Amino acid sequence: MAEGKYMVKITLLAMTFDGIENMEVGGYQSYLSENGYQVESIYLNGNEDVNQHFSQIDLSSKIYSMSIYSESSVYPESLLSFAKLAKKIKENAPDSIIVLAGKYSSIYFKEILKDERFVAVDYVILGDGEYSLRGLVDCVEAQDDVAEMVKEHKNIAARDSLEGKEFFNIDVNDLPLPDRSFLLNSNRFLENYYAFIYNSHGCYMKCAFCTRGQFYKKWTGRTAQSIFDEIKTITTTSSIKCFWFTGGSFEDPGGKKGIDFITEFCNLILADNLKVTMRCYLRSNFIVNVDVELLKLMKKAGFDVVLIGVEAANEFDLKLYNKATTIENNRIALKKLKEAGIYSDHYGFIMVNPYSTEERLRDNFLFLEEHQPHDLDNYVHHVVADPGTAIRKRLEEDGLLIPEDDFLKQGLSYRFVEPFTADVSKFLRKHFLIFDTETAGIPTFIHHFLPFISEAAEYEERLGAIMKKRSRMYSDYFRGLYIQQDIGLCERKYDEFMGDFKNYQKELSILQNKMIRDLIKNNIM
Repeated sequence: MAEGKYMVKITLLAMTFDGIENMEVGGYQSYLSENGYQVESIYLNGNEDVNQHFSQIDLSSKIYSMSIYSESSVYPESLLSFAKLAKKIKENAPDSIIVLAGKYSSIYFKEILKDERFVAVDYVILGDGEYSLRGLVDCVEAQDDVAEMVKEHKNIAARDSLEGKEFFNIDVNDLPLPDRSFLLNSNRFLENYYAFIYNSHGCYMKCAFCTRGQFYKKWTGRTAQSIFDEIKTITTTSSIKCFWFTGGSFEDPGGKKGIDFITEFCNLILADNLKVTMRCYLRSNFIVNVDVELLKLMKKAGFDVVLIGVEAANEFDLKLYNKATTIENNRIALKKLKEAGIYSDHYGFIMVNPYSTEERLRDNFLFLEEHQPHDLDNYVHHVVADPGTAIRKRLEEDGLLIPEDDFLKQGLSYRFVEPFTADVSKFLRKHFLIFDTETAGIPTFIHHFLPFISEAAEYEERLGAIMKKRSRMYSDYFRGLYIQQDIGLCERKYDEFMGDFKNYQKELSILQNKMIRDLIKNNIM
């Protein structure tokens, strides 16, 4: 815990089901400790119960800030766990102040504060929380009226002051780098083989389903030098060599500025001979309009994985999602990434939305069948209608949103224009949306570390053989749903599909474990 000049103690809480670092908690820890506050960070295992969580809490704190590192309603478990813990803390320390902070809580602040499950939560901090959390601590330190302060504060919401509030944004360059203690001290290799890096706040695009556009009113980005310096520091203080950029698209603000930024960053990495592997987001429109040599430079510098938001393969859906790209651009972008040697068989794709027709589902499927992606999620993913997004507003206007008593279920609660799509969705929800369908994790891991091992060709050949068979299994099975439109057939073949799916997952796990042993043997990790 950071010792400070202030008397009030703050406990920052993160809930994780998979051991992943919470960058928002790291940011609060760094900012508050640098400004002299007594602050500690505690990571809780989401798989444990509330009593186990509570046993880790020091009741000497006055303020407990709970943060969920997520931007969408597809991850409700952490929020419910926090609700139980908040109640437990209040029962034992009734004068404590409990706040929720972060993007997820900001987006759902009204729903949270109106829900009786969260009665023990006093306030929700909206937007970037460093300054607002500090203001709350200062108010307590001065023994001022906290409730009155919150009522007047535009960026902190309470049950009796929900209106007139707004998200607060901080220029990414005005904040200290996040505290990385959890990452550097963790012994959970597999979950923490990479470090998140904030390259920017905000995004230049306004995709209709994305919460980032409403959370950040403008884009602010870091310099290539500052990002390089952070990565260099982490590589010299830990064994971490893999970095995932979590800001908007890496080329922002795009155009020549984007090209110059990427070029400068890659050259910094290469000039230092820094051996790292990286993953970032790029837009297809940017990839299409740059020379493939820039992509090859990125690959040479260590960008082994790039994600693009394809999202759809029909013009209606692309317009609905405000993607500002074309089907052909997506095709060209995937081809150019492959030509540059960058792994891109894992990308954003939304198969189903309330306006999907038989024809649009077919077109989406045929694109996937053509490109054979590695992610099962591509074939089953539904658009999520979070509060404040353009897609949510359209569904409300068109009378397609089905009101839910439980706001955590609202994102996927909508009607369908086409009866067939409704039947498809019912089938997918019954059989696939009940488990994690993002299945490109192991291929991504292996592609990240191929450049580090001498047996790269052997691993790439083995991985390619497994993925070719599994990807074909995906498309063969879902052809029955989207082309033959035979839901009964898919029902009958489901158990066989899942059996094969689990067998391929087992093969991939064996290959990944073998690679981990080789990485450790060669002192790479």
